[in-house]
Amino acid sequence: MKRDPAIAPLSREHHTSLILAQILKKNAPEYKDLPVTTEGKLKYLFELMETHLGPHFRAEERIMEYLDDRTDLFKPMNDRIYHEHKLIREAVLSLQKGSATIIDDMDDFAQLLEGHIRFEEREYFQYLQDHLSEEELQMVAKLESQRG
Repeated sequence: MKRDPAIAPLSREHHTSLILAQILKKNAPEYKDLPVTTEGKLKYLFELMETHLGPHFRAEERIMEYLDDRTDLFKPMNDRIYHEHKLIREAVLSLQKGSATIIDDMDDFAQLLEGHIRFEEREYFQYLQDHLSEEELQMVAKLESQRG
């Protein structure tokens, strides 16, 4: 799917998260140069949460705050994304604590993450492209670039 340049960086970042989701699933195939043990996969998840997912979520949330301040047009989708970000963060905290069902918990997390990404890619980003003005898209690009 062709992405507007304002949204393309966020869209490209989803690839890394989809790979993460795949390796966390039960009976996941091995991926070159990625962890294969439960401990290695969890360590990789926690590192990506810090370096990749966390900054990615904050960028999306800055964009959603900007959009929510301008119009209610995006609110239902934004509310869903905020909620899913919260669930993902909570699931990571739970995985950090460990459990007797860690394999199932990792698989549940993988399904949650993958579903979240698919929603953003298939519905949300396209909706933004279809409904934002050029000026708004430029602001989205500016907000996306403010990582931290």
